[in-house]
Formats: sequence, C-alpha cells, structure tokens
Amino acid sequence: MTLFIFHDRISYINATKEVFMNKQLLKEELRRKHMTLRDFAQYLGINAATLYRKMNKTSDFTLPEIQKVRVLLGTNTTVLIFFAEQVAQTQQ
Repeated sequence: MTLFIFHDRISYINATKEVFMNKQLLKEELRRKHMTLRDFAQYLGINAATLYRKMNKTSDFTLPEIQKVRVLLGTNTTVLIFFAEQVAQTQQ
C-alpha cells in the first residue's frame, strides 16, 4: 500500500488504485461512543451526505478530519481504521 498526500487530502492507494478504510470498525467504535453517524458528521464539521460519500469511498477523508478521528477514538484505533495493512487485505 502506498500513502499519497495531496494538499490537505490523504489517500491510501494500492496497485489497483482503490482507497481503503475499515468502515465496519469505524461504525463499531462510534457505537461504543454512543454516537450516530449524524453526530459524527457534526463532530467532523461536515454534513451527513458528505460523511456518507467519505464512508462509501466516493470522497476522501481530509487530514484534519483524520486528526479529529484520532482525538475522538485514539491513535491505535485510528491507525486500524485508516492505516493498517489489514484494511487493504479485508477490502479486496
């Protein structure tokens, strides 16, 4: 997996150019925090439709948004959601 940073956007792309995110883990962690997706979107400062696009890989999370996720969920969980090699393997 290769990490590309474009201005304030960060994309994780493998040889097939797919963007990876562990959507299931993110949802589980939000449930643990008793947050709805609408609450999470508000926390990130985006609307629910934008969050939907990001979670369904039609738009990328920005670096500042990922940093907010880290503050909310902790570094280890954020790494598992956005950076872990397992994300690439489970999404194929």
